[in-house]
Amino acid sequence: MVARQDICLRRLGEGRRAREVGFHRLLSNDKVTIERLIEGWSEQTVSAVAGRHVLAIQDTSEITFATTPGRRRGLGEIGKGRGRGVLVHAMVAVDAASGGCLGLVAGSVYIRKGRIKTPHAKRALEDKESRRWIDTAVQAKSVLAEAATVTIVADRESDVYAELGDAARRQCPSADARDARSRRGGRRHPVEGGGGAAVRGNAPP
Repeated sequence: MVARQDICLRRLGEGRRAREVGFHRLLSNDKVTIERLIEGWSEQTVSAVAGRHVLAIQDTSEITFATTPGRRRGLGEIGKGRGRGVLVHAMVAVDAASGGCLGLVAGSVYIRKGRIKTPHAKRALEDKESRRWIDTAVQAKSVLAEAATVTIVADRESDVYAELGDAARRQCPSADARDARSRRGGRRHPVEGGGGAAVRGNAPP
C-alpha cells in the first residue's frame, strides 16, 4: 500500500485473484489488530533515533470515505459533521539537525461514535478526544528512550494544560505547542503565520 500509494485491494492484487484473496485473509485474521499494526510503526524507529536530538511531531489527519445517508459503512463524523471517515493521530520522529524523517513513533486510529452532549469543559480529561495528545506522548516514551534529546511539537489543538504538566513529570526536555488561549507561565515565541504562540514547557531538573 505504501509503495503503490493505493488502498484498493483489487488494484494491489494486479489482477491476480490469489493475491487479492491473500490480502483479505490477512486483514480478516483475528491476530491482525489496529493496536498491533500501530506497534509495528515504531519497530525501526527505535534504533534510528539513538543519540539524536529528535523532534517528535504529532498531529491528527481526517481520512474521508464516500458514504450516503443510508450507508454510512460504520464510519463516524469528521470535520464539521458533513463527512464520514476515520481519524489518524500519529507522531513522527524528525532529526532536529538534518530535518530527515526517522520514522513513525506512535499514534491511534479511531472513529467518532456519535455526538457527545456533555459540554467539553465539563468532561473529565479521559472522556475528551484531546486525550490523544497525552496518550501518544506516553506511548512514545519507550520508542524515543535512546534519543539524546526529545522535543515534542504539536499545534494549538494540543494546548492542554495537563499535557505540559505530564511532559514535565516524564522529564521530557521540552514540549512545544501553539497556544490556544492566553495564560501566564512558560516562554512565548511568535509563530509564523499568526493565530497563536508556541509555549515551551521545560521539565524541572
